[in-house]
Amino acid sequence: VAQVTGHRSLNILWQVYTELFPKTLHEKFDKLQKSKNIE
Repeated sequence: VAQVTGHRSLNILWQVYTELFPKTLHEKFDKLQKSKNIE
């Protein structure tokens, strides 16, 4: 049960994080994609 609630709170934290920092998250994702393409 503890694992499930922990996972749920993680999902909530992730949703809050993505809502608060959508721009920085997107920029990081772009950099990751670009670095993958370069390799």
